[in-house]
Amino acid sequence: MKRFMNQSEYAAHRGISQPRISKLIRQGKLQGAVRYEGRRTLIDWKVANEILKKTLDPSRKTKAEQVSKGEKESVAGEGKTIGLGFHQSKSLSEQYRAALLKLEYEAKSGKYVLRSDVESNATRVGKMIRTAIEGIGNKVAPVLVDMVTPAAIADVINREVNQILINLADEIKRM
Repeated sequence: MKRFMNQSEYAAHRGISQPRISKLIRQGKLQGAVRYEGRRTLIDWKVANEILKKTLDPSRKTKAEQVSKGEKESVAGEGKTIGLGFHQSKSLSEQYRAALLKLEYEAKSGKYVLRSDVESNATRVGKMIRTAIEGIGNKVAPVLVDMVTPAAIADVINREVNQILINLADEIKRM
């Protein structure tokens, strides 16, 4: 990092505004850290940092300090906007609005379905499966009475289970 910075560079380095740096220079609070080259004002950042450590109010944190400590802006959904300026708040508001509009569009276009619809359909499917499985015995019992070979019994049961699965799949597709 270079030793001397202009006012804008030093303001960005400290996380405060350039007008605030100009005001500190005019008030003489950065005396010893400022050097003039023609119309340019250069600031020795190491010296200026030491001066500002001693003179700035420690209870007022700069943006750079807030960011480094994770205190800058609120997390979405907390309802707080500490440290946000007008433009940042407006931008955040527009981002939320855009996200909600996107979600609404995707829901209406069929990309998303309502949770209540999914729960209702899952309950219906569960009941259909249960009813179909419970009915297997009554459907195959009359056929199995006369059968003696395990292979023939298994064949009848397998055909009935396959037919139930086909019927359930057709019913689920119609939902």
